[in-house]
Amino acid sequence: MRQRRAIRDRIEATIANGITAGQFRSDADPRVTSMAMFDVVLGAFRHLKPIGRHTPEEVTRQLTALTLQGLRPT
Repeated sequence: MRQRRAIRDRIEATIANGITAGQFRSDADPRVTSMAMFDVVLGAFRHLKPIGRHTPEEVTRQLTALTLQGLRPT
């Protein structure tokens, strides 16, 4: 539990720094966003285990793209 909180705190700080630097949306709440991102990763891990035809790198790439870009076309 402590490790999860430390990771979530790090993600939250990264998001807050990105907002301050103008790299992320200013209306994003760092805590809500970090919790959502953390849950996306945990949920994917639970439901994609075993990953099957997707490599861990591919799953990581897809989750990152969905988190940062949503469903917008590239």
